[in-house]
Amino acid sequence: MPSTFELGTTYNFNTLAPAILGSNVKNATVLGIIDYTTASNYITPETRHVDVYPYLPTGTVNDPKKYTYILFKSESNVKFVLGLPWIDLATVVQVVSLTINVTVNNASTGDANRIRDSLILLGFNSFTVTIA
Repeated sequence: MPSTFELGTTYNFNTLAPAILGSNVKNATVLGIIDYTTASNYITPETRHVDVYPYLPTGTVNDPKKYTYILFKSESNVKFVLGLPWIDLATVVQVVSLTINVTVNNASTGDANRIRDSLILLGFNSFTVTIA
């Protein structure tokens, strides 16, 4: 199974064992594509494999020593490792971070508060509203 992950790139994806690994991984940055031995520095692959394997598709190799592992950094700068077969590859989406500038002409101070509140309701939490 080829890796769809690239070093230094940030992704959102689901795992195949949500009860064990959590369901949605958001803004995880790839720090390394690693082997079993290196993964063992971060997790105990055998133990995690025993827990996760029942959730994996039929035909998945039942040997964690043969897996490729991905070393990630979370949004909160915590390193974590997942075996590639534990990730739902159909859900992997690269996160592209853009800055969007919007100018609202003929607005009032009250409009700035409404715009801020609207952005929060839409799920944006990293923004700046300034009045010029």
